[in-house]
Amino acid sequence: MFLLKKLLSRPFFPLPLCLEILTLGLILLCFTRRQRTGKAVVFLGVALLAVLGTDFFPDRALLPLEGQNPPLTLNSGYGSTVDWVVVLSGGFKTDPQLPPRLRCEDSTLFRLVEGIAQQRQHPESKLLLSGGGQHEVSAAGIMAETAKSLGVRESDLILETRSKDTADQAELVRDKVGKQPFLLVTSASHMPRAVKLFRQKGLNPVPAPTHFMSQARDEKVLWDYYPSYRDLAKAQRAVYEYMGLSWLRIKSLLGG
Repeated sequence: MFLLKKLLSRPFFPLPLCLEILTLGLILLCFTRRQRTGKAVVFLGVALLAVLGTDFFPDRALLPLEGQNPPLTLNSGYGSTVDWVVVLSGGFKTDPQLPPRLRCEDSTLFRLVEGIAQQRQHPESKLLLSGGGQHEVSAAGIMAETAKSLGVRESDLILETRSKDTADQAELVRDKVGKQPFLLVTSASHMPRAVKLFRQKGLNPVPAPTHFMSQARDEKVLWDYYPSYRDLAKAQRAVYEYMGLSWLRIKSLLGG
């Protein structure tokens, strides 16, 4: 199911979808007599790429996701006793020549730094790093080595290394933290879906979001409106999370 979900979602990501539309338009133009239809399809592909590749749409698509949970400020922290700070992995590079701190993907580094910061606000807590993967080395293991290089004591680290996705993480984290409240650290756009999945498993996460990508509230300059790979990445993140949330709703309606 994990592999099937990954394969089925990719064609709907912004860049593949635009290329699929443009390819269809070129086929119509080059191999059929439907020239007007082909031109319309090519125009659609270019227009969609322009919309998704500039920051206006991606930022506003991310904002409803990232705006649901404000940052858990380090000054106030969380008022109750914290036994666990749970950090969800965001992927890692598989190149074994790189040291662990350089193998973390950007989202993983953001999450780990926030987790370490929150754990230091609550020295009695443990830092639970969650993430398996399809490789010999787990995402949690990479995060743990990085955390130790940043000064976290090995005795404060607990690893969950078997999960493949967020649903797995909720299941496996429950075995360690039980029903007591804990700080949940993940990307701000991922937090709504993560919280839903964890609460479905009977857990009580306190959101501590990080890796805010939307700049919809920022003051803009002219070059912000030029297409960029960063905006395509933001659009892809938004599409992925909305697809995940839609799948949760469908499963709920089907009684799954």
